[in-house]
Amino acid sequence: MSQPKRSPLLFPLLATTLVALACRSPAPPPSSPEAKPPTPAATAARRPASLVAPTTPPAPPEAAAEDPTLVLVRGVLTARAGHLADSQRERLAQGLVEVEREHGISVLLLVALIERESRFHPLAKGPRGSLGLMQVRPFVGEDVAGRIGVPWQGKRTLFDPVANLRIGTAYLAELLDRFGSQELALAAYNIGPNRLARRLARGDVRPPAFVRRVLLEYQGLQREFASTVTGIGG
Repeated sequence: MSQPKRSPLLFPLLATTLVALACRSPAPPPSSPEAKPPTPAATAARRPASLVAPTTPPAPPEAAAEDPTLVLVRGVLTARAGHLADSQRERLAQGLVEVEREHGISVLLLVALIERESRFHPLAKGPRGSLGLMQVRPFVGEDVAGRIGVPWQGKRTLFDPVANLRIGTAYLAELLDRFGSQELALAAYNIGPNRLARRLARGDVRPPAFVRRVLLEYQGLQREFASTVTGIGG
């Protein structure tokens, strides 16, 4: 069988193609954009947290010095009214400082009066219907509360230690203005201002035993707790 004839141009074309492929240089890789240095924010974001400088918080304002009168009153109540809850003693201490400043009556005199009236028992009840810390009678309490702006909710108002303190102290201040002396004001607080006025009209100026006991207690508190720094106890 005869062999087919090959085209005389086949081999020259193949050779030419191979030479061209061999001489072609590889295409360079696509150029990448020029790298830019990272920004400080980006550097910080990649930095471990332990190396990031902490932000210094602003310094807190300097605490105001504690009111020395309040500190003293707290000490008095801790010694005299330890049976009260801490929150009750704190409310009462704040109240005592406020009424002393409002009416000018020594907080130690008020403590002595409360000690004799109720032994610091807010729910104390007296034989003549007096109630609470300062043993205020309801008809007196309602009258005084209306004048000084204490909301009156019946007898239960007098079982609130601070309300009772505000009412009782305001009443004592009125008696001081009326009778002009500590002893007479305490006597009027104890037996009533009208009864005291009748006794004075008869020439009977002897202080009731209650007054003597309160003033002795007051003097003892002055010796134990009085402070020349605050002026309390004068």
